[in-house]
Amino acid sequence: MLKLEQVLCLRYNYILLNVKILESFKLLMLGRALILIREVGIMGFLKFLKSFFQPPKDRNLIPIYLSDKKCNEKIKVLVRKTYDIHSLYEEEGEAAYRLNKVVICNKCYNKINLSIDFDRNYNIIKKTIEGGNFITEEEYNKEEIGSD
Repeated sequence: MLKLEQVLCLRYNYILLNVKILESFKLLMLGRALILIREVGIMGFLKFLKSFFQPPKDRNLIPIYLSDKKCNEKIKVLVRKTYDIHSLYEEEGEAAYRLNKVVICNKCYNKINLSIDFDRNYNIIKKTIEGGNFITEEEYNKEEIGSD
C-alpha cells in the first residue's frame, strides 16, 4: 500500500511531466510560427491567424446579387450547388449546369425570374433575368446615401 506522501510525490511528478510536455509543445508551435513568418512575412502570418479564427466558407453556396426593377430593393440569393443547380445532358452547348429560379422581392412582392448557365467549374457562362437586374457584391454592400 502506498503512503500518502508517495502518492503526492507521484502526483507532483506527473504534473511536472505534463508541464514540461506543454512547454515543449509551446516551443514547437512557436518555432513553427517563426518559420511561417519567415516564409510568408508578418502580414501573411496575420492573415493565416485571421483565417484560423473565421468560420469556414461553405463551398456549396454561390451568392447571386439582384435588384428589383419595381422598387430597386437589393436582394442576395444563396444558391446551393447540390440542390438548386441542375445538370444539363445536352451536348449542343458548353454549359454543364443550369439554374432556373423565381425570386420574390420582400418589399413589393415582384417576381424575378433567373436563368443562369454554368460550366463544369461553376463559372457563369450565360445569365438572363426578367423583373430585375444583376448587380455586383460591391453594389449590394454599398450604403444608400440619403435614404431613410
